[in-house]
Amino acid sequence: MEKKTGFNISYALIALASDYDCWRPHDKTKCKQGLLEEIISNMKTATNNCLALIQALLASEETLVEEDCPCRKSLELAVWTNPSRIGPHEKNRLAALFK
Repeated sequence: MEKKTGFNISYALIALASDYDCWRPHDKTKCKQGLLEEIISNMKTATNNCLALIQALLASEETLVEEDCPCRKSLELAVWTNPSRIGPHEKNRLAALFK
């Protein structure tokens, strides 16, 4: 069975920093509820920034990934087992790795 590279996925990681209090001393005047509200507020702000970033990226007319990018071949070595030793049910279940 010949492999094609059309099903490989390009991706990027976006990390959202939200829990700033994990590395700094707590404000003694703030109660636990106040600290939790700060964390949730930071998470909401980071999430909104992330969504705006994704929307801007998808609206852009820039090429997101070149066809010759190595990520386009990421599944070439996904299965090392000889295909003749893989049953039809397993091939069907793992079809994306064989297309």
